[in-house]
Amino acid sequence: MKTFQMLQQAYGEDGLCRKQCHVWYQRFKSDRTSVKDDPKSGRPSTSMDDDHVEKVLAVIHQKSSPNCT
Repeated sequence: MKTFQMLQQAYGEDGLCRKQCHVWYQRFKSDRTSVKDDPKSGRPSTSMDDDHVEKVLAVIHQKSSPNCT
């Protein structure tokens, strides 16, 4: 596959393997326009939003303060 050869030449060992190159080639050939992940079924992840990150950092800083026992 010429596309795989071009990716190998451009990215070397950091590029996709032949199988993944073929999978993505077929996706784009079928009118896909984005490399972002498709939505997944089930409960969405809610643990990595800004609010949660700030709360975790606050707890970490509180526990690492010298007055905390």
